[in-house]
This record gives sequence, C-alpha cells and structure tokens, in this order.
Amino acid sequence: MKTSRRRFLSVTAATAAVASLTGCGKKDGRTRSWQWRGVLFGAEAEISLHGVDPEKGQQLTQACFEKMRALEGLFSLYQPDSLLCRLNREGEVRAPAPAFVDLLTQAVAYGAKTEGAFDVTVQALWKLYHQHYVKDELLVSPDKMAIAQALALVDDQSVVIEADRVAFQKPGMAVTLNGIAQGYITDQVADFLRAEGMDQTLVHMGEYRALGGHPEKRPWEIGVRSASEFEEILTSLPIENQALAMSGGYGFTFDPKGKRHHLFHPQTGANQPANQTVCVIAPTATMADALSTACAVLVPEQAQDLAGQYGVQLRILKG
Repeated sequence: MKTSRRRFLSVTAATAAVASLTGCGKKDGRTRSWQWRGVLFGAEAEISLHGVDPEKGQQLTQACFEKMRALEGLFSLYQPDSLLCRLNREGEVRAPAPAFVDLLTQAVAYGAKTEGAFDVTVQALWKLYHQHYVKDELLVSPDKMAIAQALALVDDQSVVIEADRVAFQKPGMAVTLNGIAQGYITDQVADFLRAEGMDQTLVHMGEYRALGGHPEKRPWEIGVRSASEFEEILTSLPIENQALAMSGGYGFTFDPKGKRHHLFHPQTGANQPANQTVCVIAPTATMADALSTACAVLVPEQAQDLAGQYGVQLRILKG
C-alpha cells in the first residue's frame, strides 16, 4: 500500500503542531501581505492574503483554523469520534450539524447529476480492498463475488438525509467525503475571508480557491506536479475568482504496482490509470473537487462530456 500527497482528512496532534500559526508578512510602500504555509488534512496547505498587515493576517488565519478544525470533526474518516465515523459505525446519527447535512446533500446531488460517477458510498469498495491487500497481504484482486457484495452497498440513494437525522437504509453501508470535503472546507474558508474584506486571496486546503487575481495584476498560477515525480511540474493553470481541484489514483494505491487505487468507479469498481492527473477549474472548490473525482473514474471521452455539461474546464495530464 502506498500513500502520497492528498485526500486524507486527518489533522492529528502532530499535524496541528506543524500547522501552527507561523507565517511570513511583509510591508513596504506598495504591498501589505500575509502568507501561511503548512500541512493540513494530510496535504500541503496555504493561505495567501494581500492588502492586510501581518497582525490582521494572523488573526484571520487563526479564525480559519477554528473553522477547519470544527469541520474536520464532522467529515474526518480518521477521527473515531467524528460525525462521519459515528454514522459509518452506527448506521445513523441524530441531530447532525447543519454543515454535515449541507455537504452530504450536495454530494448526493452530484451523484445524481453525474449518473453515479460520483458516489460517496463508494467507501464499501475501499474497505474491501484495504482489508484484502493490507490485512491479508495478498497481491491479487478480491474475487468477483466479494466485489459484487461491496458494489451492492454503493448506493447514495439509500442514504436518508433529513435535518434531524442521517441514516443508511442498507446495513453495512459507509460514506467517504474525501472526494468533496476538502473543496467544501476550502470554500468555507474562502467565503469567510471574502466576508472579512479579502479580495486578493488564494486559499489552498488540498484544493484551490482564488478570490480576485494576483496582486501583480495577473491570474494566480497553480503548478500541476507529475504523478510519477512530484517535484516535476507538468504545467501551470491560471485561476482568477475560480477554484481548481486535482485528482489522481496515485494518491493511494493498494498493490505494489499501483494498478489498484482508491478512485473506484462506483458502479463497476474499475480504476483508470494511476499515472494521470485530472484537473477541473470551476466556480467553487466544492464543485471542482466533486467533478475532478467523478472525471477521474471515467474514460477521457466521458469525462469531457461531463465537464461540458457543467461548463467547467477539464485537463487530463499523463505522467
């Protein structure tokens, strides 16, 4: 099993220490700015604020941390006491937080609009492969019967979502929000900063959201790293008042050769090649995250069709 740079909603105590409120600010006759970089949710994170002095920048960053930690307590698969883990463990939660209901409702809507290419109940497949490859240490795929049993639990229409209750209609179901939650959290942080008057800001919480353009009067340029060698930049993509999400099977592979990875097609269990990076530019990070996840399980022609339906920009990079 191999893990790498994205898709793990986990802020451990050690990570929180790394992601402390340290940053750099500068102020001269032309520019006031604050920039923080660290590691959050198992991925590189960054907040770049312009038109703000370091003291204000630090205050805003602290407020962003509080929001992120609260949301992580809802969406994390790796905190046993998170609301999501409780749902997966018990099959039902009462009086869920409004943000949990909001995100799950959006996720199921994306499932319907993508005709099942995006489905948060795909966690049943992940559990099957994780137990098969890691626990049993086997180098071959699970048998067809086991896959069919797991696929029978992949059905987001069997999730009951109400203001005061979320529940599974099928015993054994499980949800992962790792294909949309980073985008949602990015949007929550960006919307908070916009409400605080920040209009030249780049938020990167696993996905990117740009408020306005770069202070140098150009778009923000986001480098896309190679799937095989993360230090190599394949290309850069410009965004301005837009969001960018990237998905690739290289993020978590089960077998030593990397042929089986975490981005399963929810209806078949199939994987697209792990050496491709799917990039989606959309109005919000939530949309970009969900659609990049959906496009990453489709063949390129289907992915292009889906992107066209939403009117978003899609790039599929190999290597």
